[in-house]
Amino acid sequence: MQTHELPGSRVPAIVNGAGYALDPIGYIRWFSARYGQVTTPRFPGFGLIVSIADPELVRQVFTGDPGTFHAGESSKPVLEPTVGTGSVLTLDEEPHMRHRRLLLEPFHGKNVQRWEATIRSIAEQDMASWPAGESF
Repeated sequence: MQTHELPGSRVPAIVNGAGYALDPIGYIRWFSARYGQVTTPRFPGFGLIVSIADPELVRQVFTGDPGTFHAGESSKPVLEPTVGTGSVLTLDEEPHMRHRRLLLEPFHGKNVQRWEATIRSIAEQDMASWPAGESF
């Protein structure tokens, strides 16, 4: 199997790490604008990363064959410390589907709609404490 080096893979890991740490969203936007929609940025402490910035390609990955695309495996290093080892976001194949089926009913539109007023109230209450006219 022949591998091809994608754009962005020569940027030093420490440069990517610092840029991302200082301004995650801005750095991701700059990186994809400079190096393209599909790149291989390097970051300190991580193995191969393939970054996809094109929404259609992202959709294809997340709706593709679960035997080929392991979104959970690729998300583990970033998400697992926060969401835990058994999260639907960090699992693949059968364990992912088992957890996903458990979540379908509670997150069905009708069930989420019941919480709309509560969610809106909490969000508005939180937003009222945000500083106006300045970044945070």
